[in-house]
Amino acid sequence: MVISTMKTRHNLADYEAAGLEWHHVPVASAGSSADQLEELLPLLRRELKRAGAVAVHGNRHTDFVAALCAAHLHQAHGVDPEVALAEATGAGLQVTPEACALLGVDEATAGGRSDASVNR
Repeated sequence: MVISTMKTRHNLADYEAAGLEWHHVPVASAGSSADQLEELLPLLRRELKRAGAVAVHGNRHTDFVAALCAAHLHQAHGVDPEVALAEATGAGLQVTPEACALLGVDEATAGGRSDASVNR
């Protein structure tokens, strides 16, 4: 299963051609994505109960992907969202103030960083 959060329908035909299931929920920015987060959390939880894997595909800004995964880890396994976002930062994902705010997390504790400090 591929969950695409890209604003465009980029790669969806490729997923289908490869025989992958996909679900597309466009996310313009982490700052305005509370509804998308609420839509995707139950889907992610359901899909992760099945055998196989789930890939979450975002655009070059990975803040929403980090927030979605941190929220899932919190709901499913009790992982503190601050810890999950800090781990996401350590893995190279972009954690912005907007992603932290989406989860109600203190940016300083989560290791959040602004767009200006991210290497591109």
